[in-house]
Amino acid sequence: MMTTAAKKNETHSTVSYVFKIAIMLFFMFGFRFIPGPEPITSYGMAVIGIFIGLVIGWMISPTNLVWPALLSLIALATTEYGTASQIMAKSFGHDVIVLCLVGMFIIGALNQADVSEWFVVKIITAKFAKGRPWLLTAILVIGPFFASILLRPILVIILLAAMYGKLFKMAGYERGDKYVT
Repeated sequence: MMTTAAKKNETHSTVSYVFKIAIMLFFMFGFRFIPGPEPITSYGMAVIGIFIGLVIGWMISPTNLVWPALLSLIALATTEYGTASQIMAKSFGHDVIVLCLVGMFIIGALNQADVSEWFVVKIITAKFAKGRPWLLTAILVIGPFFASILLRPILVIILLAAMYGKLFKMAGYERGDKYVT
C-alpha cells in the first residue's frame, strides 16, 4: 500500500513528465511559428525548434533515445525539407548510419558473448603493463588512434565506448575519477 507522500510524489512525477513532453512538442511543432531574427527563415526556425525539442526529448528519457529521434523525423516531415519517405531514405540510407547500426549490432553481440570482457582482462593482466601505468595509458590512447586510421573512426568509438566502461569498472575506477576523465 502506498503512503500519501508516495502517491503525491508519483503524481508530481507524472505531471512533471507530461509538462516536459509538452515543452518538447512545443519546440518540435510550435517553434516554427515564432518569427526569427532577420537572416533566419521560418524553415530555419522550424529546424532549430526540432533540434532543441530533440535534445529536450533525449534529456527527458535518457534510457530510451529512440522515440524522441523518431518524433523529430516526423516533425521534420512537416517542414519544407521533404516528404516522410524522403526523410527516412536520407536518414537511414546514409552509409554512416548503416555502418553505425551494423557496428552496434556486431559489438552488442560481442558484448553478449563477453568478448569485450575477455579483451579487457587481457589488457589489464598484460605482462608489459604491470607496474607501468603510463605505458598502459599510452596504449589506451595511441591504440585507438591507429585503429581509427585502419577502420572507420565511428566503429572504433562504438567499440571503445563499450570496452572502456568495462575496463575502468574492472580496474576499480568510478564515475568522476580524474584518471577516467
